[in-house]
Amino acid sequence: VYMAGMLITAGGYTSDSYQLSQYSRQHKMLVAMANHTVSTGGWQPIGKSALWFNGEQIAIANETSDALVVGQRTASGWQGNVVYLSEGLALEAF
Repeated sequence: VYMAGMLITAGGYTSDSYQLSQYSRQHKMLVAMANHTVSTGGWQPIGKSALWFNGEQIAIANETSDALVVGQRTASGWQGNVVYLSEGLALEAF
């Protein structure tokens, strides 16, 4: 598994996400990318956190909502899901 925290804007998303999908294909591993959804440090990130496996996108969040992009390995391979978080939701450590 390769996981990357990113700050990608609209101008770089296509090329950066393609590169991440190719890492997943080349190395036959799950690739997870967490991207910001709100402006920070003068940058306007695009959100769209995502998962790829074997070159295929298996989950992607939208551009504006806080979300968890979750991957799970099953007998049939990796599966992805997006869980959108409500405002004020507290997450507990487990």
